[in-house]
Amino acid sequence: MKYHYGLIATGCLLLMACAPDREEEASVEDPDNTESEGAEPDKPDQLHMWIHDNDEQANAIEDMASQYTEATGIEVQLTRMNYDDQAENIALDGPAGTGPDIYFKPHDYTGELAVQSLAEPLDLDEEQLERFTPESLQAMTYEGELYGLPFVSETAALLYNVELVEEAPETIEDLLLIAEELTDAGNDEYGFLTVPIYYYSHSFITGYGGYIFGENESGYDVGDVGLANDGAIEGAKRFQSLFEDGLIPSSINPEIQDGLFAEGKIGVSHTVLGISTLMVKPLVRRTCAQLRFLF
Repeated sequence: MKYHYGLIATGCLLLMACAPDREEEASVEDPDNTESEGAEPDKPDQLHMWIHDNDEQANAIEDMASQYTEATGIEVQLTRMNYDDQAENIALDGPAGTGPDIYFKPHDYTGELAVQSLAEPLDLDEEQLERFTPESLQAMTYEGELYGLPFVSETAALLYNVELVEEAPETIEDLLLIAEELTDAGNDEYGFLTVPIYYYSHSFITGYGGYIFGENESGYDVGDVGLANDGAIEGAKRFQSLFEDGLIPSSINPEIQDGLFAEGKIGVSHTVLGISTLMVKPLVRRTCAQLRFLF
């Protein structure tokens, strides 16, 4: 019998890996498989977990792991590894039986990992599932089976500095006007900043009527692609004009953008907010002296 236990931790996605083969260990202790079917397996002495190689995340997970050990008596071995290396190594270590019990991947890898048998389906009761939003659980569900638990849900959002922008922009036209009025690139001052990748342009494309896939009664219709309709083209042109007109530097990245916003040099920042789905289920809106969140 395989043992699969969950541990709360940080990351884009928490997945149950193909853990070290405890099934073989159990079969040696119980060769006739006399353990009652459906009975709770014995707890392992240790869980092995791959975590992202980031100091802040690692410190948070170490604290959680200590609390978990204190509550359950199960030691947690943490191995720091960046997400890209985790993807490569789990494909080798998982089938070999030397992989971790738990590792992290973004939710859009769920189907791929399930098909490759690199993640085990989870069996949770209603009380456990109630801790998460339905949308975050659906993101990690493949063919009706739940393969992971979310820790952080991300969404694109606008942050605006109330000392530079008195009222929240309500339309893309409002954003373009703010960009024109407040931008002084020579002094690293910008009315509006966003990063030139599709993730951020999506808001412009869908705002004008574009979409990736259409939907039908059974879900997404992959035969209906809406990235070349009139709305998508108009939104893409508006997004591109911000860079062509010198209102946003093409070299901008999230780190520079966040730094300029903290210095008070950006009126409106189009960025990503991560909210822990394990800490709070409702979306919390906060207001502070220098900025407000727009959802």
